[in-house]
Amino acid sequence: MSVRLPVVLFMPDAKSRIRHFYKCEIMGADSSVVSRGSSDDKAPGYVELIKAMPSTNALLLFQVKEFFADRYVAKDGKTQGRKLPPGSTMRPWFNKRGTEFIQIAEGSAVVNGVAVSQGEVVRVDTGEIVSVSAEKGCVITSHIYPYVRHLTHRVHESVDSSSLSGPLVSIIVIAKNIENYIAHCISSCLNQTYKNLQIIVVDDGSKDHTLEKARSMAKYDSRIEVHSQPLGVNGVRKFGIRQARGNFCMLADGDDWLREDAVEKLVAVAHERSSECVAFGFDHYNDKTGAVWDPIYPAGVHLKSPPFYYEKSDRTAFENSHYHHTVWMYFFSSRLKEVALNSLMDIHLYEDLPFYLTLMQHAANPSLCNYLLYHYRRDRAGQATGNWVQVNATQKRVCLDLSVKHTLSLTAPDDWFHRLILMYKVKKIVDYEIESVVLQKDKEAETGWRNLWLHLLRLFPKDLENRIMVHAIKDDFRTAHNIETNNGMQLRRWLRARIK
Repeated sequence: MSVRLPVVLFMPDAKSRIRHFYKCEIMGADSSVVSRGSSDDKAPGYVELIKAMPSTNALLLFQVKEFFADRYVAKDGKTQGRKLPPGSTMRPWFNKRGTEFIQIAEGSAVVNGVAVSQGEVVRVDTGEIVSVSAEKGCVITSHIYPYVRHLTHRVHESVDSSSLSGPLVSIIVIAKNIENYIAHCISSCLNQTYKNLQIIVVDDGSKDHTLEKARSMAKYDSRIEVHSQPLGVNGVRKFGIRQARGNFCMLADGDDWLREDAVEKLVAVAHERSSECVAFGFDHYNDKTGAVWDPIYPAGVHLKSPPFYYEKSDRTAFENSHYHHTVWMYFFSSRLKEVALNSLMDIHLYEDLPFYLTLMQHAANPSLCNYLLYHYRRDRAGQATGNWVQVNATQKRVCLDLSVKHTLSLTAPDDWFHRLILMYKVKKIVDYEIESVVLQKDKEAETGWRNLWLHLLRLFPKDLENRIMVHAIKDDFRTAHNIETNNGMQLRRWLRARIK
């Protein structure tokens, strides 16, 4: 018979479900006979479909292809299904297989606490924990599209809190409107080889289903705590840090994920070097193409035995200025919580400068762990960092000015080392921005950046002059502070003598 089945798509920015209708053929009940399978990669109770209903294929494949676009390869997909008798429940399972689109082909069911009617489709992401119950019975079908290998996770098993050992580590995950990614991030925390964790998820007022997905995962692991606090990106970071009970803390963005042994390696380095702050490496993942590129090590290169950060000299200040300073690449002691809270500013650019330098200044034995432990997702829809080039140059200069002033206010007056590092870092930022506006032939913006550079140099004490190792920066520093060079003094004396 011909019927019109409704399909519900969960749209990221929609407050309610958006309903689409398709005309499709439904085969009789006898035609949808299934054969039982026992493959390990199936969710408990699922069976392979011998003759899938055309409606299921058409509707589910439409959504899978729409989401994965050019990355979709038909042979990788798999359609499965099962008939649930009235009153039955499929025990919760951890979705390790990939993105799964579940449709209620007949009847109705409750999926993760949400009532789903006939024809409606629910999306389940890698790492999400799923449970299905059918009070009146139903037939469910699904199409699974697997992630590539480096995105998949092994099955998570609940942890017995009595068996946990080692220092407690708090992972603060911030999230906003990332319903397609939050489960992946949380599962990467759950699957850490180091188990003694507190996973704090702070939702920054999401308009999609991010919060609901995080809460559904928290039901199955007591280490997860979920909060909803619309405070802005650094406001939720501060909130999460205040909730942390661990001996160590680290931050993560909810659309990124951690390497499986990240915490284990960081705890080991912190213990081995008696370090209160450990910087680590990350790589980039392109969400559009699936490519992994540009490994970033904290020391700029992969060193088998990275140097201790706190060996202070004019030379190491210059070398350390090349270290990367993103907020989420630091593993720090709970003793530094107040330091971290004071350093985070309510600005959306360059907020990582005061965070990084203040942590390193106050930490005992800060050190580097040159492993790629964090996977940074780029080029996804709605990503804040993806719009960097579109930010107005004036806004960037205002944020950098505020960031440098805040960093200097948190730096001890006699701490020449971190002031030098800050100066070198600011120079790199300004040079990058000048290069960008020169390519755009924006003379006004170029002048603005050059004037800001001289203005910021005046904020540094004059006694840093003799420590500056880069001649161009030293010349700019002297210009900013009206410091006359020996050559300039000799020229002045010569001119005076000639006048007389």
